[in-house]
Amino acid sequence: MEEADVKNRLEWALSTLWQKDKYLLENDSSERGIAARLAMYLQEHFIEYEYDVDAEYNRQQGDPPEKRLRLLPKECQKRLDRKEDKIVVPDVIVHVRECSSQNLLVIEMKKSSNQAGMERDRQRIEAFCEQLHYRCGALVECVTKTPAIRADWYSCHKWTDGFINLS
Repeated sequence: MEEADVKNRLEWALSTLWQKDKYLLENDSSERGIAARLAMYLQEHFIEYEYDVDAEYNRQQGDPPEKRLRLLPKECQKRLDRKEDKIVVPDVIVHVRECSSQNLLVIEMKKSSNQAGMERDRQRIEAFCEQLHYRCGALVECVTKTPAIRADWYSCHKWTDGFINLS
């Protein structure tokens, strides 16, 4: 699948989220709830290619079975295992379960009420792409007061800021 197709499918899913679930933004719903709805809309556009879309998914093929990142700054970690490796749980991923060579898209979501983690989420997306071989990533910001949705795109070791703005 071409990167432009992935980007277009994400844009469609975000537009659908905006149209059908703006209530979640207007009422400051949880980031997890918003991510789950986005995953649902994404699944509609990746199922025909036999990709799985998962929210809060922490597994991978092989041993160890948890997704782990090395070389991630300490402030970006969420949890450590016994070996001090960072166990990571991305907000939404598009992949083929049990096939790490088919890691397509990783998405981190951030609500505007939680700006502190924006740079950390950027670093996490970069680490997912570099270490776990996701082809591309997106940082989706859900602005709750306005409401609005804004997304930055990561691919080929660079960021494209504001590739989508919905308000």
